Amino acid sequence: MVIHMKRVLIGVLLLVLMSGAAMVVYFRGGDDVVKASGDEYSERIKLELNGVTYSPRDTITLRIVNNYNESITTGYHFQLYRMENGDWKEVPLNLMFIEVAVTIEPGERWEQQVNLSSLNLEPGNYRIVKKVLINSPEAETPLSTEVWAEFEVTG
Repeated sequence: MVIHMKRVLIGVLLLVLMSGAAMVVYFRGGDDVVKASGDEYSERIKLELNGVTYSPRDTITLRIVNNYNESITTGYHFQLYRMENGDWKEVPLNLMFIEVAVTIEPGERWEQQVNLSSLNLEPGNYRIVKKVLINSPEAETPLSTEVWAEFEVTG
């Protein structure tokens, strides 16, 4: 019975890993994703925050709003940058993200919570960036753009 359970568990883990790898390829893009101009979509696809200034212990609510005429897809992954000497420097994140495709229909919004205490941020100005795929039936390949919002961590 124990050996059988181990085989089933290993099989399930392999299936999860294989399906997760497929999602990583989808979100990370590669040659099959066309970069879209940020200016063209920035007024229609927005990343909003529930505030501007946070303490290192706060939780931020990210909200992606789709005012575009096509559905968009995103996930839980994000990149974080800190302003240093006038330049945005990427902040290494010691996080694991679940790779789930989240589809946001036209006129809809989706929210994600980010607990800043898990990021160990020092006071400063930050930019959070999320990748968004535009699901246009006319396009041969998905269009990819990034949305971002800036915030400050104090104290």
